[in-house]
Amino acid sequence: MHVLEDGDAIEVGPGRRLVCVDSPGHAKHHLAIHDEGDSGSGLLFTGDAVGVRLPDGGVLRPATPPPDFDLDLALGSLQRFRDRRPSALCFAHYGLVPDPDAVLEEAEGTLRRWAEVAEAAWRQGDDVAAALEQAFAADVAGVPEEHREKLATLNGVHSNAAGLRRWLEQTKAGHGHPHP
Repeated sequence: MHVLEDGDAIEVGPGRRLVCVDSPGHAKHHLAIHDEGDSGSGLLFTGDAVGVRLPDGGVLRPATPPPDFDLDLALGSLQRFRDRRPSALCFAHYGLVPDPDAVLEEAEGTLRRWAEVAEAAWRQGDDVAAALEQAFAADVAGVPEEHREKLATLNGVHSNAAGLRRWLEQTKAGHGHPHP
C-alpha cells in the first residue's frame, strides 16, 4: 500500500488529476487535495488547514488543536494554497468556500491574531482559553445561539487554546517567559 505524499497525483480522467499538497501546521501530517489539470475544477480540498467556518455563522476560526499545531508550518501551508491559485476552497466541514484569495488572507490574519492573543496571555501566565474567549467574543456576538453551539462543538476555543499553548511551550521555551 502506498501512502500519498506531497506532489503525488491520482489520474481520475483525461486531463484531470488530483494532486496531494502537503499542508502541515494544523496537524503534523496533513494533506490537501487539488483538482487540477486541463479538465479539473480547480477546487482545493483543504481539510481543516484553513480553519472552520459555519455557513450559518459566517465566522472563520483557526483550527489549532493539540498535539501538533505549529504556527509557522500552518502559515506556510496557507501560502502553498495561495500559490496553487485554486478556483475555490472546500473545507472539511460545510464544504465549498468561494473567493479563495480573500478567504486565505482572512485565515492568515485570523490565525496570526489568535496566536498573538494566546502568546500574550501565556507570557503573562494567564489562562489562554479565557484570553481567546474575551478577545474574540465579539466575532460570534451576532451569531444565533444554536450556531454558536455548533461552532463550539466543531471548533471550540478550549481545543484551540490547548494547541496554541502546547505550541508556545515547545517553541518559546527559554525565551524569557514564566513557563518551563
